[in-house]
Amino acid sequence: MIGYVQDAGPDGIYQTADDTPGFQDLILTNQTFKTTYQGSKNNRLVGFYQRNLKDEPQSTAGRFVPFTNPVKNVLIAAAPS
Repeated sequence: MIGYVQDAGPDGIYQTADDTPGFQDLILTNQTFKTTYQGSKNNRLVGFYQRNLKDEPQSTAGRFVPFTNPVKNVLIAAAPS
């Protein structure tokens, strides 16, 4: 991403030449499991499970949103009463 900075640099002012460049990291994890069981000649059980996780901690990064001030979306689930 062009213009994304991690911090303001030694002078403490954003959008100057000494800003530390930032980078967006992306973490992807994939898990796949498959199992089969044949109980008899005519009966077979097949199980399949797949899980994909995506973690992008700096997804709101941009030229005017530095790393030190990320906007975080928080989902608060209410407990059933």
